[in-house]
Amino acid sequence: MNHLFLAYGMAFAWLFSGFLFVPRAQVPTVAGRVPWAIAIGGFLWAYGQFLYNRVGCILSRPALQIIIFGIVSFGMAWLLRKRPRWNLKWLDEPATWMETLAVGVLFLAFGVAVMESTVLPLYHVDAVTCFGLKAKALFLSGTFRTPFFYERGIAHVQPDYPLLVPYLESLYYQLCGTIDDVLVKQVFLIYAVCLVLLVYQNIRLRWDRPFSLLVTAVFASTPLFLKDQDTQVVSGGADVVFMLYETGAVLAAAHWITSGASGWRRLAVLSSLGCLFCKPQGLVFCLLLWGGLWFLLDHDRRSWRIGAVQLTAFSLPWLITARFLPREVIFPPLVLSKDQLIQGLHKLPALLIALAHEPWRINQWGLFWPTLAALLYFKQQPLSSSVRFIWMMVGLQALSYFGVYLIYPQPIQWWIASSLTRWLTHGTALLMIATAWNASEQLSQG
Repeated sequence: MNHLFLAYGMAFAWLFSGFLFVPRAQVPTVAGRVPWAIAIGGFLWAYGQFLYNRVGCILSRPALQIIIFGIVSFGMAWLLRKRPRWNLKWLDEPATWMETLAVGVLFLAFGVAVMESTVLPLYHVDAVTCFGLKAKALFLSGTFRTPFFYERGIAHVQPDYPLLVPYLESLYYQLCGTIDDVLVKQVFLIYAVCLVLLVYQNIRLRWDRPFSLLVTAVFASTPLFLKDQDTQVVSGGADVVFMLYETGAVLAAAHWITSGASGWRRLAVLSSLGCLFCKPQGLVFCLLLWGGLWFLLDHDRRSWRIGAVQLTAFSLPWLITARFLPREVIFPPLVLSKDQLIQGLHKLPALLIALAHEPWRINQWGLFWPTLAALLYFKQQPLSSSVRFIWMMVGLQALSYFGVYLIYPQPIQWWIASSLTRWLTHGTALLMIATAWNASEQLSQG
């Protein structure tokens, strides 16, 4: 039980650390800042420890406990002093049938995730072999600058994989003083809850509360997020963590395009760094995101340059470090060429057939795809720049994934079985928000 309290004490440290970087002008409510703050705080703690290790230092457990205790104490004192206003008037209003149904589904999905994160240990393949081993090595040595990471044959076959998730797990192990492969899954539960909150808050910008809750409930209860497989949000893989940062980066960029506020630029930079330090796909995602922003922010190129310089400067420590880690042996460095694309075109029919089958897999997707179809069933009027940008990013990300399928030499059926469904989940939150915004705009235009 003490380990459970420590997990949420760590989450409060992320929360209060991240609050400093979430612009109050752009996200005015305390509740609205919570998912942003936890996501940014988690990244800052993990990347900060990486940078501390990078210069040859190791953070001891007593020092870590003192820092976390100090941050949580200061944050609680700030809350008691400021007494932020919480809009709780809706509690006095009678609940509609739609709200009752949605809240019931959300509580059921949350209950399943809680049970999976408190009863079962890490046992899915990637959670154990890719992230778990690295987290344990970081916990035991206090740094990545050990033979485990630098000598081929010692580490897992993905020794150059970004280290955000291992650092988050090792941070929890350090706080507990021991390895706990069961309650460490609270890290992923926290990220999953933040993702659901972010989806709800952004749909709520365009819709009333009952409808926003219902659409969010459809998203949160998608079966593949809760089933016993590697798409489970608390499986211990990096997907739910990557989804939160990717969704945050695209949403911040979309708001930045609309408002031009520098606060959104800050959130876009920090969320992009979270993607970059979470998964190898994060580098391509950042290039696509900031490349798209270059064209759409033609009226504010100076602000774009500031963000691009910040992103480049803070990403260089990891990118340089990754160059000196042993290279991946299953997936060699990707070199895009015309010949590779032409040779891989024979895989395209099988890939398209598999994609066409995905929406019909109700046991995996539940009501996710029917809900998207229903939200798109409107007369199409010109869309706002923010909605067009989200659709563009979802499409570009999908094309980048499919390009990997075509270029790498592995058989396409192996790719489909091992990663297609899991990679499709990366854009689910953005798809739900984009279709909800799209429907709102179509209705408002008649």
